[in-house]
Amino acid sequence: MAARAGSAETSDDLLRPSLPEGLDVSTFHRPWRPASLAVAGFFGGVLAAGALFTLNWSRLGDPKAARRCALLTAGLVVLISAVMVALIASGTVKPDDSDVSRNIRLGLRVLAIVFGLWLARQQEPRFGMYASRGNEPAGALWPSLAVIVAAIVAEIVIAAIIGVVAASLGAPT
Repeated sequence: MAARAGSAETSDDLLRPSLPEGLDVSTFHRPWRPASLAVAGFFGGVLAAGALFTLNWSRLGDPKAARRCALLTAGLVVLISAVMVALIASGTVKPDDSDVSRNIRLGLRVLAIVFGLWLARQQEPRFGMYASRGNEPAGALWPSLAVIVAAIVAEIVIAAIIGVVAASLGAPT
């Protein structure tokens, strides 16, 4: 017990987050707080969450993770779009049914929140290391708002494309 009392610095080191050997936190470019980006994902959907977390991976000095995040986001958007086309083309979902439409929007928001929280958890160790060094994160409000607006516009375009593709596949009217 006596040996431990004099080693306050050692116990502090044990509580400090660690990163792989050779990673220099000083090369990080003021990342955003991951939890803030997860909140933005609620408002902007999967596209906004994926875009913001992709950018944040770059800011956290991990271009490989940024590419994986971008590809995962693109794959998820394609999968969601394909499912929507299939549901509309088969007649399972009618575009003018407001109850179904509301449920789909709710489901997509829940998916965006889960996706954003999962991505935030993936980034937390690197961000924690950055913050533990006394570094301040960059403000995420304005970039988040810009990405949310862009994602909403993109979702409108994607919805229009889904409608055209579903109609060309013979969706019942």
